[in-house]
Amino acid sequence: YSKFVNNLTIRNRYANESNTFMINLMMFKKDQSAIKVIKIIKDIPPGRLWEITEMRKKISDRMIKPLGLEPNKYDPFLNNIFGILPIKQKKNSEHIISLKKILNLLSDILEGNIINTDAVISDFVEFDRAVRFKSTVYDGTKAKLENVVYKQVIFYELFKELNRKNLERRGISMSEENKEKQKQALRYLGALIAQIGSKQFSERHRKKPILDKINFQGMPFEIIMQLVNEVIEKLKQYDLLSGYGTIDDMAEMFKIFENTDVDKWELSPLENVFWILAGYSIKTQEIIHSKDKNKENETMQ
Repeated sequence: YSKFVNNLTIRNRYANESNTFMINLMMFKKDQSAIKVIKIIKDIPPGRLWEITEMRKKISDRMIKPLGLEPNKYDPFLNNIFGILPIKQKKNSEHIISLKKILNLLSDILEGNIINTDAVISDFVEFDRAVRFKSTVYDGTKAKLENVVYKQVIFYELFKELNRKNLERRGISMSEENKEKQKQALRYLGALIAQIGSKQFSERHRKKPILDKINFQGMPFEIIMQLVNEVIEKLKQYDLLSGYGTIDDMAEMFKIFENTDVDKWELSPLENVFWILAGYSIKTQEIIHSKDKNKENETMQ
C-alpha cells in the first residue's frame, strides 16, 4: 500500500485538477490458505491521496524534521496509524473488531468524510493507558509513552487539517478559539510534567512517578486544578521553578486558567488527559533532542 501510494502521488502531481480514474482499496486477512476480506474502500480520487501527501509534508517539516526524528516512524503516513491506536492481539477474539474500527477511520480519511476527533482522542487515551501500564491486551504496548503520544499529536494535526478542508468544501467554517486556548493551557501543564519526569528519570526513577498523577480514565476541570498545584510543588521540590522555559510555561498556563470558569471549560475529561499528554510528549521530545545536540557538539569539539 505504501509503495503504491508513493508511486501514485509522485506521478500524479496534478491529480487534484483531473481525477480521471478512481481507486478501490481492499483490506484482507490471510488465514492459512484462505483470504478474508475485512474492508473495501471504493472510489478514492487520486487527488485526495496527493492532498494528504502534501499535508504530511508540511506537518513533517514543522514537527518531525526540527527534532531530528526518523521520518519513517513519525510520518503521518496511513500505515503508521496502526501503531497509535488500540488493536487487540490476534489471539483475542475481538482482534478483528478492533482492527475494523481503525479501518473505518482510514475509510473516513480516504473518502473525505468528517473525522470524529472526539472518538479518536478516546481511542488515543485508551491506548496510552495500555502503553503506560504495559498491558498485554493490545499490540504495540512496549513502546515509550512519549513516542506514542507524539505520533498521535502528529496524526491529530493531519485529522484537523483534513476536517478543515472537508468543511471548506461544504461551505462550513468553524471557530474553536476557546477550546484551542484550553488545549494550550493543558499542553503547558504537560510540558511542566515533562520537566519533572526528565529530572526523575535522571535520578534513576525510570518510570517517572509524576505520570502517576495523570488519571487515564479522565480528568475533569476541578481535578486538573488539583494537578496544577501538585505539579508546582514538585517543581519546587526538584528546584525546577527557575529552569529554562518553566516560568514562561507557568505564566501562560495560569493566564488561561485564571480567565476560565469551570462552567466555560469546553474540553471533556478524556480530552484534558490527551492534551496534558500531548504537552508532555512534545516537551520530552524537545528535551531529548536538546541533549542529543549537546552530545553531538561535545563530540565535535
